[in-house]
Amino acid sequence: MKKAIVIGAGIGGLSSACLLAREGYNVTLYEKNCTPGGKVQERFKDGYRFDTGPSLLTMPFLLKKLFEQCEKNISDYLELIEPDPLCRYFYPDGIIFDNFTELEKNKEQIRKFAPEDVSAYENFLRYSEKLYQRTANAFIFNPLYSFHDLKNLNLFNLLRINAFTTVSKKIDRSVSSSHLRKFFKRFTTYNGSSPFQAPATLNVIPHVELNMGGFYVKGGLYEIVRALHTLAEPNQKWQGNGFNVQKQRS
Repeated sequence: MKKAIVIGAGIGGLSSACLLAREGYNVTLYEKNCTPGGKVQERFKDGYRFDTGPSLLTMPFLLKKLFEQCEKNISDYLELIEPDPLCRYFYPDGIIFDNFTELEKNKEQIRKFAPEDVSAYENFLRYSEKLYQRTANAFIFNPLYSFHDLKNLNLFNLLRINAFTTVSKKIDRSVSSSHLRKFFKRFTTYNGSSPFQAPATLNVIPHVELNMGGFYVKGGLYEIVRALHTLAEPNQKWQGNGFNVQKQRS
């Protein structure tokens, strides 16, 4: 049997192990931490369970595709739930903004605390969608492993993705409400970036969540880690510290 080594048991490492195992490799997965999952972790306290990493799943079609490539149905492993609302935002002045995937529900609330920005909110989401259309094939779904992958790049689009200004500056030019400025700038922090330094290309993130939808996983996002481990398990060996303990907890 062919052998493969994967270093790191985050979501990427686990996904790689699943695909390699599906191709017939005997996979050894090395992980320095006590549990797999990378940023996706959980903690237990006083009978409660907490996600300590990501709190929302976006673009679930990529996860579904992974299971399909392994000839499995994701619904046999995970139950995805669409929260309603997606998130609730609390501002120091007492404003509460329940954010939905339904545009009209959001506009109805914005009319109450930022009526001057109702149209601007909708326009910004359109702009975010255009960023997605211009970057998805070039960066999100393009591995960029070699010069051969550069053929998928549309050089004209690269000039229209706001790479030479910051997230913050673009948002400040697009909306005037301090509430909505804070709202849109927080998306950049998903990947640890500062809206005051990150290129405005990252304004694509609001489209991914607000237009395409966000999801929760029944039982917590750590269920994704368990599902991927189960998916890869037939041909997978673990080299780590204490993963068996985590399996006993579950």
